[in-house]
Amino acid sequence: MKTDLVAIKGGRAIASGGGGRGTLAVLDEALRETTETFGTAVGCYDDMLQLDPIVDLQSARAARRRMWPRVQQVDDAAYRLRSMALCDPGEGWGRVSAEEAATMLAYVHSVLKKRPGDPVDEAAWLHAVASMFTPEANALARATRFAEPVPLHWGNLALTVHRILTTATFIPTPSEVRKATHEAHARVVTLKGYCEDWLGVAKRAELTVFRESPAIWRRVYTSSETIDVLRALARDVKDANLCVAFSQIDDEVSAREHER
Repeated sequence: MKTDLVAIKGGRAIASGGGGRGTLAVLDEALRETTETFGTAVGCYDDMLQLDPIVDLQSARAARRRMWPRVQQVDDAAYRLRSMALCDPGEGWGRVSAEEAATMLAYVHSVLKKRPGDPVDEAAWLHAVASMFTPEANALARATRFAEPVPLHWGNLALTVHRILTTATFIPTPSEVRKATHEAHARVVTLKGYCEDWLGVAKRAELTVFRESPAIWRRVYTSSETIDVLRALARDVKDANLCVAFSQIDDEVSAREHER
């Protein structure tokens, strides 16, 4: 059977076989990415249960030692989850197109069993469900208040497809697809919160060490890689002295590495 690769945005591709049915490489890729990101978020939750409260320099240093090596990983995961949590992430930020939605959802139609009354016409069913995943449909949902807008991130749709395939026996109705989409999105929002809470504690530990012992605080910032960690920890922290110190260390490291 001939297999064609249909290019889509972000360098992803869909492998489709005869009759428009077949495996969806994009679905597998999306689920691999979200599995890694979700694993990081769950790890943040577990970390928070084991961390002692930050009450002094000693406890702040202990938290810093434990959390510092994972800051960039968690910061990256939080960034991806924030994008997924947006109702409309915008083009170039993961917004799924109607064509991508139809391709992913076609897999649902091809896999699940039919029951009396289920739509046999794939085109009609796909039009009904894929048309929900457009900014125009969300604008209509807001105006009429007949339904909540649908999250439009391609990763969220991949999670929806995965949820349907693992829980449903028959082809879902459009309202069931919408419900599964919101359930997947709710989990994304929860996991985003785990990452953001973890980063909040890491920033508090960093700021405490900076204020209580600047000499100890500076020791780890010796390269561009470590400056990237500091950049993540200093982001959105309302402390002018930390911002100044960050700029000074950044300049020092850049000058030193430029001389090499």
